Amino acid sequence: MPVAYSRKSIFLARLLEVMTGAVKWIFLIGRRPKEGESQGPTIVLVEPFQMGDVLSLSVMFEPLLSKFPECKIVVWCHDRNRKVYEDDRRVSRVVSGRFFWSDRGTKRASTRDWISIYRSVMEVRSLRPTVGVDARGEIRSQILLCLAGCRRRIGSRVYLSSNMTLRGFLLTDAPDTSGSGHRFEKNLQLLSPLLGDTPDLHLPAISRSGDPSKEEVRKVVVMHVGAGWEFRRWDSKCWRELIDKLTESAGIRIILVEGPGEEEINEAIVRDLVRPVERIATSLKELLSVVSSAALFVGLDSGPMHIATLMGIPTIGLFGPGDVELWRPLGPGGKAIHHTESYNCHPCLQKECVRPEDPCISRIGVPEVYESIQRSLGLESENSKARMT
Repeated sequence: MPVAYSRKSIFLARLLEVMTGAVKWIFLIGRRPKEGESQGPTIVLVEPFQMGDVLSLSVMFEPLLSKFPECKIVVWCHDRNRKVYEDDRRVSRVVSGRFFWSDRGTKRASTRDWISIYRSVMEVRSLRPTVGVDARGEIRSQILLCLAGCRRRIGSRVYLSSNMTLRGFLLTDAPDTSGSGHRFEKNLQLLSPLLGDTPDLHLPAISRSGDPSKEEVRKVVVMHVGAGWEFRRWDSKCWRELIDKLTESAGIRIILVEGPGEEEINEAIVRDLVRPVERIATSLKELLSVVSSAALFVGLDSGPMHIATLMGIPTIGLFGPGDVELWRPLGPGGKAIHHTESYNCHPCLQKECVRPEDPCISRIGVPEVYESIQRSLGLESENSKARMT
């Protein structure tokens, strides 16, 4: 079932599309390549929303560079995510702005927000982009590509597995990304007009930092218990019970990571644990390093879970209101745990919960998560051998 937007939201999106479509030619005047310009295309990937959305762009880098070795890849994102590709040599430049419409909570714009957005538009225009790609079927992203003067604009007419559909007036190419499917696969479908066909998905798409030995990572479990929305979070009591059961097994090393603003959540978990575990507050760079050391990642539908998936690390994702089909962990060892079959409201817009007394994330039980972790780490076979001896 697709996410359902109201008729009013769809009407306003289409109205913006028609209004911008009538004047888009103004922003494209003089955008033909100048004599002596570099032969490698400048390709802008715009994604002003959350960390996981920006991370999903990484699956597009290698196919683009294989087809256009001299191309310059520009990622256009929100200020809060500008460090995601800070050390990624495949990205030529990161441009960011304060895109208030992607903020959680209030979406009111300040003067500083508008100035920041204007500056980001002018920065992208100065790069004389050849191609712009809107990776989510979002009218405001498509408007940004027009304002930035992208000569060729590729995007979807369908907003990420929802009922929000556009007419494609602002696009030069609109490959079909409708229907169910993973976000990584939808991103690759958008490249078909450039590459002639949809490239295959290859993981890992983000390199592990360092080179930990197999023995070092064999029983390292990295956990992230935070999520951007309250009803995506699993109960602290469940996390405590799970961690206590895991620490009964000899040799398992649990690392609990936390980002800014998640200190209180982790404190509520570690306070009453039977055995202490490592707790690390991380910057983005430190998070990449810690996740690299894992044999298994366990977390919620959030940026750190997508990092683990894109690194090719076996990942167990606990899903509540998020779109499981769109964001489930892929690759060997990837598993999504969710129980949303009896929830007609799923997947939802995540603006409010219509069943706050019985949220869908609460249907996940500790035993099934524990058993999934045991299977992933091969502890079931070890325990069987120990019982036999």
